[in-house]
Amino acid sequence: MEGLGIDWKILVGQLFNFVILLFVLKRFAYKPFLSMMERRRKEIEDGVNKSKEAEQVMAKVKEEELLAREKSKSEAREMMKNTEAKAQEKTKELMLVAEKEREKILSEAKITGEKAVASQMDKKEIEMTETAITVASKFLGNKFDDISDRKLIEKLISEIK
Repeated sequence: MEGLGIDWKILVGQLFNFVILLFVLKRFAYKPFLSMMERRRKEIEDGVNKSKEAEQVMAKVKEEELLAREKSKSEAREMMKNTEAKAQEKTKELMLVAEKEREKILSEAKITGEKAVASQMDKKEIEMTETAITVASKFLGNKFDDISDRKLIEKLISEIK
């Protein structure tokens, strides 16, 4: 191989230098570089995982917020319905009380009116009796006494009614 210009001593020396260089690079450059790259890969992977977890938590929070809003809206609607129902009940109760009071007032007014009419009727009856007695005594010329006159006139009036 000397004809080709290859010197075995130099070739073995270069091969030996290459192996030493390869060993040194592998030991002091390649392994630290790979371990640094692995650490970076893990950090990036952890960051991505944390990002996904944060997104999931945010989605869960948004979902819970929507549920809470819906729940509060439904509770508000329920409270409104209950309030309306209570108001309607109270209105019905007040209407019943007012109706009873109206009926009581009408009944009292009717009784008072009937008493007033009866009182007026009694007064008119007494007036008519006295008028009849006066007229009868003028026609008959005081032939009857007052007690017998009254009895006779009252009897005639009751027959007329």
